[in-house]
Amino acid sequence: MNLAAGRRAILVYLLATWTVSSLFYFLSASGMAAVMALSVSQRTREIGVRMALGAPRGSVVGMVVRQGIVLTVAGIVAGTLFVAMLTKLLASLLYGTSPTDLLTFAAIPVVFLLVAARASGDVHRSADGVAAGVDR
Repeated sequence: MNLAAGRRAILVYLLATWTVSSLFYFLSASGMAAVMALSVSQRTREIGVRMALGAPRGSVVGMVVRQGIVLTVAGIVAGTLFVAMLTKLLASLLYGTSPTDLLTFAAIPVVFLLVAARASGDVHRSADGVAAGVDR
């Protein structure tokens, strides 16, 4: 195999790996949003009662967002511990980075927190709809 074919094979492998990991990342982000939406839909009556009893809109929205962030942090901690246990297996699959790369271990949770905050922001609109008496 000549050098150009070897480089091309590595690039194809890296592109395929990046594509698959991006797909998994997107699926996990959409799954987080779905879990949060389900949580709010299951608590529709509770949110309505809170609003009927005079709870400020900010406290209800804060409750929804806080619950989402707590669930996300629990998932990040569990996922980080799981991946930390698998670093020996992952070492053979990584190219150009170590299995305990600090940037990767810090960047992934930050992105998940941003996705959770965005999903919480989207889901809190459902809570606002309940608060306003809008049937969804």
